[in-house]
Amino acid sequence: MYTAERVAYRNLVDGLRPPETATYRNPYREWIGAQIRADLWGWVCPGRPQQAAALAYRDAALSHVKNGIYGEMFFAAAIAASFAVDTIAGALDAGLAEIPARTRFAEAVRNTVRWVREDGDFQKTTERIQEAYGHYHGVHTINNAAMIVMGCSTPSRWSRRSVSR
Repeated sequence: MYTAERVAYRNLVDGLRPPETATYRNPYREWIGAQIRADLWGWVCPGRPQQAAALAYRDAALSHVKNGIYGEMFFAAAIAASFAVDTIAGALDAGLAEIPARTRFAEAVRNTVRWVREDGDFQKTTERIQEAYGHYHGVHTINNAAMIVMGCSTPSRWSRRSVSR
């Protein structure tokens, strides 16, 4: 907790209230800190992705904005949905349903799912993610979410050879 959360805590001590705690002197506000906290909300809301996303939003808004918030909401909803759907694609769709469709985050998820389907090759998809989102910091929410989505989307299509290169 040395990035967005630390800044948010400092801002709280200094008397700021959310959402200013996430924005005032917080260059980390779209990094993965909130996204990392998503699991909790998915696990406590099994089969209820909308509720998981709502709780994730309240949590994330203390320290993050925009894509930083969407990352936590998306993964909380997807995890919650995984208790009630039969496919990973269904869980990812449930996660996408809980965030604004016209965001860089949603676009990255949709692109990654499409690339995995088109490529069938771990290395090629990784390179596409790097090409599209490699300009973000290494712990930005968008590029990290793309890698997670790639890792869980359809690994059965990747041959052992493509993964071990």
